[in-house]
Amino acid sequence: MSLVNWEEHRARFIALREEKGITVKEYCEEHGLSFNTARKHLNMKKNEVRSQVKTTKKKHQIT
Repeated sequence: MSLVNWEEHRARFIALREEKGITVKEYCEEHGLSFNTARKHLNMKKNEVRSQVKTTKKKHQIT
């Protein structure tokens, strides 16, 4: 079983959702992902996304 890079998928999904209004189900069908698993990773609450963005920015500032 291959590992899925959920951060990458989340970024793509958010971009497509803003651009085209794509749903999680549509994204999963296009990328061959399990809907039930992907919805947990793609539908993050706003606070979780904000904290993740802050963490990512801090990681990039350090390196």
